[in-house]
Amino acid sequence: QQFISFARKLYNNSDKYYGLLMLNVKASAIENLVRGESDGKEKNRLLLGAGGRTIATIGKPTIGEAELQLITNKDIASNSNYIHLPGSPGEGNLLVWSKVRSDWMLIEITPWNEIVHGSIRLAYILVTIGLTAICITAFFTLFLSKQFTKPIRLLLARMGRVPATGAAMDLPTDYMNEFGSLFNGYRRQMERIDELLHSLQSQHKRQREA
Repeated sequence: QQFISFARKLYNNSDKYYGLLMLNVKASAIENLVRGESDGKEKNRLLLGAGGRTIATIGKPTIGEAELQLITNKDIASNSNYIHLPGSPGEGNLLVWSKVRSDWMLIEITPWNEIVHGSIRLAYILVTIGLTAICITAFFTLFLSKQFTKPIRLLLARMGRVPATGAAMDLPTDYMNEFGSLFNGYRRQMERIDELLHSLQSQHKRQREA
């Protein structure tokens, strides 16, 4: 089996050397601690010792010497820090590290495209919802506008048939709103015009007979 060994020299209060204390830990146990709780997706994690040497790796962490130098030399003000390492367009990595009291450092490397993938998908969903809402709103607006303009166009069409007989009789009678009042008023007006026309025709006939 593979082990990770830790050694410490033992001294007393008078700086007298007693011996060497060595602790062997299974590499699989360290890797399980580094792996943590798995959510079904392998993480890219790297555990570094106090001297910057690699103790355990999980996944396929790719980090260069320049990035390691940047992290180890950075003045860490808290126990958790992060940095975005840009790469070619659409690539790059997000490095998140945590330094514990033993001067060990746990680093997690996440490709930047995995981070923004969820945001892009959410943006597509929001755009789709927005376009769908616009289409539904446009449909209902067109439907309502037709409901308002249809009676007016019908009334204008009947008014254009004057003096044809029965133009007002074709108007619908089931409107119980302002359009119904317009139709009734126009119908009474046309009936009055017909009465006046018949009266003039009768008067003209009597005059000719006289």
